Amino acid sequence: MRNSSVLSLCVLSATACLAVFGAAPTFAAEPASAGRAATVSAQPWAVQAGPAGDVQRLNIGAGEQAAAGAQAPLPAEVLASAKCADSGTKAFRQEVLKLTNNYRAIGRYCGSTWYAATKPLAWSTELKRAANGHSRDMAKNNFFSHTGSNGSSMADRITDAGYRWSSAGENIAAGYDSVASVMDGWIKSPGHCANIMSSHYKDIGMACVPSTSADYSSYWTMDLAAPL
Repeated sequence: MRNSSVLSLCVLSATACLAVFGAAPTFAAEPASAGRAATVSAQPWAVQAGPAGDVQRLNIGAGEQAAAGAQAPLPAEVLASAKCADSGTKAFRQEVLKLTNNYRAIGRYCGSTWYAATKPLAWSTELKRAANGHSRDMAKNNFFSHTGSNGSSMADRITDAGYRWSSAGENIAAGYDSVASVMDGWIKSPGHCANIMSSHYKDIGMACVPSTSADYSSYWTMDLAAPL
């Protein structure tokens, strides 16, 4: 059985990739198991059993609970959303910018922290290149982590793509079907939401690479940064 979906995030502190709550995350995904009960690990993660026993894993804050149960039907805008296979197209880019900047235009809580409305992000070809390379690496080599198969960090990949940054962040996800569904997953997770809402970032690039052989059907990367 293939896994359903998973989320993770990275924010840059000096040159270290840290979980938003300060603990170094464990990124190795557990295999899906039918009937697995919802549990909360020692790290800021939750394991949630989906409708067919598939596993969903999300970063969560202290005191939050992983709720097991059937998923609600997808709304029409999610069903009509750009898919993973559309990555690199104009429609994909436009939807990423529209959804991200719509979120940023309205103040919101990310967990217990309030983020005021902030300026829209601009699309960066360099950040998209970094995101695409990492998604391709995860899909090809069947892993889920902010550390690349060659040991690269988020900062390494963004720099190697030609972006000279002063601050940077990264959201990754796997198993989501569309731009709208992965964005909905990220905005509902406090740490991922904080990355999306951060006023420190000016630019964004995002990509998805599908897979028929890895643990997940799709590998998503969103890179956000501000230039020097």
